[in-house]
Amino acid sequence: VEVTEKGEFFINGEATPEASLTDKLTQMKADAQDKMVTIRADKATKSAAVLKILEAAKLAQYEKVTVAGQNLSQARQQ
Repeated sequence: VEVTEKGEFFINGEATPEASLTDKLTQMKADAQDKMVTIRADKATKSAAVLKILEAAKLAQYEKVTVAGQNLSQARQQ
């Protein structure tokens, strides 16, 4: 899940309204092998937006949530 400094949310590149975060994450969980959410935000993103994603992931019952400040390099993604 990506969140912009303007508070816009994107799940797998698709714009997602805040009110739909939990529903979308729940739908995706059924098909996911890895029950994990990664939140990508930069330093200009307000912490309240990140907290909204954390809450949505909790309500969708994800097992693990991580927060990435920046995209990882190819070497670190392995």
